[in-house]
Amino acid sequence: MLQYIDSQKGKPFDTRFRLEDDELYSSELLYKAYRQATGQSLGKLSRLGQLRWKPYKETIKYFERGPAPLRREIITPKSLSQALELELITAFRIDKMSPNVSPTDSKATSKPK
Repeated sequence: MLQYIDSQKGKPFDTRFRLEDDELYSSELLYKAYRQATGQSLGKLSRLGQLRWKPYKETIKYFERGPAPLRREIITPKSLSQALELELITAFRIDKMSPNVSPTDSKATSKPK
């Protein structure tokens, strides 16, 4: 995975969240690195129209130079975090009442199984 990630250095950020190779967004980089290393997908792709996109309609329109591509498939951070291919090894909770970060009794940083 690290070889693939290293090979992608210098590519521009994909503000349109397309699963194409000329630009990348963060979740896409992890998704593609895992797929290249294992031959399997990590998480589930979603269509933009299935997500909560309406509050961002004008921003999407600006970057797309047109209407929101509701059929576009994307990989989201949430999908990656819920991927069955990963195992939860530690979890952290940030308490709103305190600036301290405290570990919880569950696990959170994921690692491949």
